[in-house]
Amino acid sequence: MASEASNKKIAAVIPAFNEAGRIEKVLDVVASHPAFSEVIVVDDASSDRTALIAKRYPVRVIQNKVNLGKGRSIDKAIKSTDAEIIFFCDADVRGLSARIIDEITAPVVNEEVDMFIGMRNRKIYFLRFIVPFVPLLGGERALKKTLWNKLPEYYKERFRIETALNFYAELGGRGYKFKVFKGLTQTIKEKKYGLYNGFKQRVGMYRDILSAEWMLRRQNAEENMMPSEERQIELGQD
Repeated sequence: MASEASNKKIAAVIPAFNEAGRIEKVLDVVASHPAFSEVIVVDDASSDRTALIAKRYPVRVIQNKVNLGKGRSIDKAIKSTDAEIIFFCDADVRGLSARIIDEITAPVVNEEVDMFIGMRNRKIYFLRFIVPFVPLLGGERALKKTLWNKLPEYYKERFRIETALNFYAELGGRGYKFKVFKGLTQTIKEKKYGLYNGFKQRVGMYRDILSAEWMLRRQNAEENMMPSEERQIELGQD
């Protein structure tokens, strides 16, 4: 187990919005896992019993007064913990197990990578082997807190975070790896919120992802066009 290999603190962060019908199954696994020094649930101004259900478990619950979105909720939790490693997962994930948590956290704890992503069992993610620009958007991942702190504030908004984390993990350090886990799935937005509202949320999610991808690609292109001396100054090197 990751916790047996190191004394590093690992905090689990679960952002949740109106997940009263789904969060229990996630907390049954996460709140009882011995690797975590603490589990933080961020209730993003839910209108249902999400926070009340979370408080039944040995977790710390942060309640947003207004809806901040996934990125800001995670950022709020990370700023509140002294853990060196962060594991975060969605409150509606299905099929999560202690074994999967161990496989996601161990490579980061053991200094093999700066981030490890647990991918849900969707066939589209296998396209990454033939289409390099298919983004890895798994919501279950472990990462060093230092990697999170590299993200500019722009990318800590809603669904921009996963695209940005992939980008900054590749810039330096030990990079990242991923694995597709059989049985790891998620309740789709259209089922949770209804066809119309679910579709609207999906469009907003893709808009965030594409916005982040475009900004990061432009940033990368601009940096690569800089003379080496200017690039070193930009990166803070002497």
